[in-house]
Amino acid sequence: MLNTFILMLALASNPAEAKKHHQHKHHERPKAVPAAHVAKPTYRPTYHHHARHVLVWQWRAGYYDIYGHWNRGKWILTVK
Repeated sequence: MLNTFILMLALASNPAEAKKHHQHKHHERPKAVPAAHVAKPTYRPTYHHHARHVLVWQWRAGYYDIYGHWNRGKWILTVK
């Protein structure tokens, strides 16, 4: 009860000062570490997986060109 009364008095006089101890420290950004103390990654050869090429059939639908001629649809073989 006494703590609540003191807190109410502190809030009435200066709200920013009264709530200082309520702030959480874990929201602060961590301090920067000097470069000499940072562990350097060791060299490791990288391996990149290359997928095999796949043959894909695609159907291109027929269409009229700008002159009004009909171009037939056709199958197109592509390598992906």
